[in-house]
Amino acid sequence: MQAEETPPATTTAVATKPRSLLANGRYLRLWLGQAVSYLGDFVFDTTLVVWIAADLARGQSWAPLAVSGALAAALIPTFLVGPFAGVFVDRADQKRLMLAMDLLRAALITLLIPLSGVVPLPFISGGRLATVPLLVTIYVVVFLAGVCSQFFNPARTAILPDVVPSAQLAQATGWGQAAYSGAVLIGPPLAAPLLFAFGPQWALLVNALSFVASFLMILSVRLPRRAAAGAGEAEAAAAGARRSFARDWMQGARFFFGSRVLVTIFVVGIFAGLIDGTFNSAGIFFAQQNLHIPAAYYGFLGSAYAGGTLAGSIGIGLLAERLGLTRVFATSLTVLGAGLVVFSRMTSFVPGLIAFFACGLVQAGVSLTIGPILLKVTPRDLLGRMLSLLNPVIVGMNLLAVALCGYLISVVLVGFRATLAGVTFGPLDTLYGVMGLLAIAAGLFAALNLRGVRLEPPAEVAAA
Repeated sequence: MQAEETPPATTTAVATKPRSLLANGRYLRLWLGQAVSYLGDFVFDTTLVVWIAADLARGQSWAPLAVSGALAAALIPTFLVGPFAGVFVDRADQKRLMLAMDLLRAALITLLIPLSGVVPLPFISGGRLATVPLLVTIYVVVFLAGVCSQFFNPARTAILPDVVPSAQLAQATGWGQAAYSGAVLIGPPLAAPLLFAFGPQWALLVNALSFVASFLMILSVRLPRRAAAGAGEAEAAAAGARRSFARDWMQGARFFFGSRVLVTIFVVGIFAGLIDGTFNSAGIFFAQQNLHIPAAYYGFLGSAYAGGTLAGSIGIGLLAERLGLTRVFATSLTVLGAGLVVFSRMTSFVPGLIAFFACGLVQAGVSLTIGPILLKVTPRDLLGRMLSLLNPVIVGMNLLAVALCGYLISVVLVGFRATLAGVTFGPLDTLYGVMGLLAIAAGLFAALNLRGVRLEPPAEVAAA
């Protein structure tokens, strides 16, 4: 199959002469809004879990179910709305769409503040909602905020080529990943003390204000005239041709599955969802049984991984374009698999911490190259649909891995012991080792399937 080709306007709408990314005021404002929004999200997510478990459902046998309900409410929009949101993203003025979604999310989270007990509610006995109605309200708010995210996130990625030169897309994505990793390191540790010292209303306020900050940053960004005109022309063309929603969605699906690069990312995404779900669901048990540490130390593993991702996002982001995006993507995935195999053999805390930090460092090379690769091979007016098709697959495989992993650990691998070449294998290290081998296989598949692909195509326009 021929290398992907895309018109110049789909690659970037800004001058192609590189300059310092941090000197790019438009990108810097977008990044600051993204960083603040990530931090607010992690404070909110952690507060929500602790608030439900330690307060609203404290001492109840159904407390785990109540927490799971909040997590499910956040994920369901990914499957119900996510696959179709891209059509609307591609039709809309993406800057206006992002502004609207930020305002809606800020308003939704603000609605929860008076329900948190900060003020007595009128016309309600005792001045406070009962536990079950309050939980239902929380679930509805979380669900609606998740729906907003299904429109906001593809739009944010789609406008990136309008503010960042093509040669700096990987570096920009790396800074975005660094913002996410920094929020992982800061948000959860900040949330619990904030909750117990001041109550849930303060965490809710922090998250609402983070969306307001993101709104103001996006509002201050002036997109290039070509991007703005392109959005208007696309809307006019859509109205003139009277395209149906189904036709637009099928157009995106045909392009997605007709692209060797996007199909490769799709297959790798399936592997990535399985691996991530397995490590998340079995991590606490691996820490206790294989690394021989108390549960209280488990959070340090996540911090080590996030720290590695933070460092890798900045460092690898500076080199990815020079080394080649597809080469960095495939190599990082293969090395990550090898690192996971090594981690699976760890039997003490400090070596395990170091190995997991190294895994996070390499994983950054995978995360920060996927976006730029996708942006370089996808026409500008199809970006929303490509992103909306990919994300539900990764999340879905993640959930499948969580369920499958629980079954394997609890039923199939109970009491499992095997010896090969003098090395003893138990259930958890075997499961982790298999995930590492899957990552190696995914990396080799990507290297073979992306060999010879050109990400800086000629100027000819390939019809979608």
